[in-house]
Amino acid sequence: MINGVGSLTICLGHYSPDYHPPSSPSNDSEETFHSIRTWFQECDKRHPSCQPHQPDWRPTRLLYINGDPSKVFLVRGENMRRNERYISVSHRWGISGSIPRLTSERLAGFRRGLRLKSLPKSFRDCILVARRLGVGYIWIDSLCIIQSGDDGRDWLQESSQMNHVYRNAYCNLMVSWASSSESIFATREPRVFDRLSIELPIKQTGAEGPTTSLSFLSVESELWATEVSDSPLNRRAWVTQERFLSRRNIHFARQEVFWECAERAHCESVSDLRFSVSRGGGDTDDSHIKAPHWKLPDRHKASADRYSSADCSPSQLAGYLRWEDIVRVYTRAELTFPSDKLVALGGLARHMKALLDDTYIAGLWLRHLHGNLLWHAGRDSEGTVMRPHFSTPSCPHADVREQYRAPSFSWASTDDAMSSGELTIPERVLVEICCVKYRPSHIITQAESWKDEPIVDDLFGPFTEPVVELRVTGRVFPAMLEKQPKYDCA
Repeated sequence: MINGVGSLTICLGHYSPDYHPPSSPSNDSEETFHSIRTWFQECDKRHPSCQPHQPDWRPTRLLYINGDPSKVFLVRGENMRRNERYISVSHRWGISGSIPRLTSERLAGFRRGLRLKSLPKSFRDCILVARRLGVGYIWIDSLCIIQSGDDGRDWLQESSQMNHVYRNAYCNLMVSWASSSESIFATREPRVFDRLSIELPIKQTGAEGPTTSLSFLSVESELWATEVSDSPLNRRAWVTQERFLSRRNIHFARQEVFWECAERAHCESVSDLRFSVSRGGGDTDDSHIKAPHWKLPDRHKASADRYSSADCSPSQLAGYLRWEDIVRVYTRAELTFPSDKLVALGGLARHMKALLDDTYIAGLWLRHLHGNLLWHAGRDSEGTVMRPHFSTPSCPHADVREQYRAPSFSWASTDDAMSSGELTIPERVLVEICCVKYRPSHIITQAESWKDEPIVDDLFGPFTEPVVELRVTGRVFPAMLEKQPKYDCA
């Protein structure tokens, strides 16, 4: 890492001999799409982690975009031919009424066709991208899930399928900076992509013979963070799982396009942003969101003993620590409806369950519940509890949402950002923690009903009333809690 002029910090990025910086004045150019197609070819041929999860799976509804060039048609996913693909979209909803939405009353009309002119500019651009990539179907949540008119039944059903929707899409288009009414494409000045090439001599210790050299490009250390991680779209909590679950994400940023899959990260101006290159840090660091699930992030290797190695395989250990990363990023993002706290992560929880072979308990994992319970509210550098922004416009499916959302022992019960605590607990203090079926207080007072029913099924939510409680068995020690005054250490 090299300190530059003023506050600019640069890193040494991977250099490819065939690298050429973008020369086009816009990222809707053929030059940009040539880069995207090249990334697809590399990913399809060389990345086993990015292969389709269930190639024959289809969403309930999709938009068919290759018929009438002036229209798109809502169709049943089951009618897609075997080898056809679809692209998903992550976008910001904006204020109520700013984008068209599928309702029970509009279902027949959407099937007859939607005129492209009636769609927001960002949607039209995403359809154009899909067509240019040779894909005939696109999935946009607001147009493919019934948003009102059926008491929320379709929304609840489809929200539980998000792991399949994004995992099986050909790619996910991320409208990172544009609002619904703006174009996802951006104009740019090509000269800003001119980067310094650095050649470093390399010679092995004790080796004889000529010295070799390696070439690097100078890359702003915060390039990924400022253009991708901190974009308005990636501040949305729902997008956390959309981005993680998708095999490949294409981010349309302010000047160039970024690529993100499980094994590589690219942008037009840097041929290979490997995961070892700095891409942010601190509590919003998402640099390992798309890394292979079996790869343990370097920053966790020193604390791998947080979980009992006897209870999980190395890949499961990496999965538990990855889940901590995901929840940390997720709880710092914005959620329109606090009652969506578990639902907006439900698809990702279902995906992680398959990797961990564990029981999901409202944001926590049963096998290591003793450590998961030590979460605490995250604080900023000033010591203030971090709480993301919530907005509550009129909700089209408010009839299925209640104030209660999660058991009080789960981080999902609060609006605060979550941080993990120290997960090692002395054996003599806690003997057993068990999740049992919730019992109202009037039942507990009845001796004949005093019988625990252990929880054996996953609890994904949403919840409208308590369904689980904890039974803690162990030795009791006297203790006193004291509130420490906050000293000003000048």
